[in-house]
Amino acid sequence: MRILSLATVFLFWLSSYGAGLAPIQETPDSPGADRSSGFLTDAEGQPLPLERYEEIVHFLNTAQVVSSKEIGDGVTGARKVLLEKDGLRVNAVFRNVRINESRTLPTGTQVAFRDDYIFECAAYELSRLLGLDNIPPTVEREIQGQKGSLQLWIEGGVTETDRRDQGYPLLDEETLRLHWQVMLVFDNLIFNDDRNRGNYLYDQKGKLWMIDHTRSFRTDEELPYPSGILYSEHRLWEGLQKLESAVMRTHLQKYLGPSELESLIKRKDRLVEYIQEMIAERGEEDVLFSF
Repeated sequence: MRILSLATVFLFWLSSYGAGLAPIQETPDSPGADRSSGFLTDAEGQPLPLERYEEIVHFLNTAQVVSSKEIGDGVTGARKVLLEKDGLRVNAVFRNVRINESRTLPTGTQVAFRDDYIFECAAYELSRLLGLDNIPPTVEREIQGQKGSLQLWIEGGVTETDRRDQGYPLLDEETLRLHWQVMLVFDNLIFNDDRNRGNYLYDQKGKLWMIDHTRSFRTDEELPYPSGILYSEHRLWEGLQKLESAVMRTHLQKYLGPSELESLIKRKDRLVEYIQEMIAERGEEDVLFSF
């Protein structure tokens, strides 16, 4: 029997919160996943002049580091870094955590534990392969002599904890549930059982951003909590079906070990089967939605 973490229990709560939801039907003008679509901003909160995600990745790789300071939240040793190039200043978050050890469960069972910045890069790369645009652009880069992940900072981002404590008028409850369903599908795929209220954000336009994936990509081949999935975003479903194993290996082998990569591929196949079964039982109109 699997011992559920608090994060897993929370995700089950999210899925049950979405029960009975009437999905939004697909619209033809959904923004392309290869563009920042006006959501991303510079250090001053102004719209980022770099429109395509590929341009942002290039900036993260080549901009000069102006300053760096520790961030108090989280346990991954994150730092907030100010970057500058050609007069453009952008904030980013740098993580260099790298833990690979054996830990003992309360039952006495020894389990492998890995907490690694490289999984941030893998999560971003995988999201792009699926056509998702809600993980901030991320690269692997050396900062001040240390290698780590460098991810675009979401200016004015509000965590789920802050949303609940302070109120957040930009998203209605139905839209929130749809965002959470996208997150649930992705977390099942990458085996992320560390999702909590502090590692996903809402920006000032109401877009949800998934962050902090350093404890993902376990070697389990089964989906961690598939019963939480009630719906699937249409574009994500298409991306899952089209994503070939060979493409995953080509793009992700520089971030994942062989067992992590093969487990991911098997979970992808199981996820496709699971959603197919939902569609066969309830019909596409009841299962698939678009924002």
